[in-house]
Amino acid sequence: MSGATTAAIRPPAEDIHFVKTVSSEPSISIHMLANDTACVWRHKFDPVSGLVVPFRSGYSNAPCPPETESR
Repeated sequence: MSGATTAAIRPPAEDIHFVKTVSSEPSISIHMLANDTACVWRHKFDPVSGLVVPFRSGYSNAPCPPETESR
């Protein structure tokens, strides 16, 4: 890829993925999502420890409704 290039990917369900800059130049990664993920339970994965932690980002202009965590 070169400067000002975009790529569309659609990882399979339950996929663990990351984005890495492969040059010394700064880059921007924008994830375009089809839904509001502020209140959706998702998972963080630490590749060093192998630990998977559930979280809700909460980045919303309204409080998330109370709900039970789905893992």
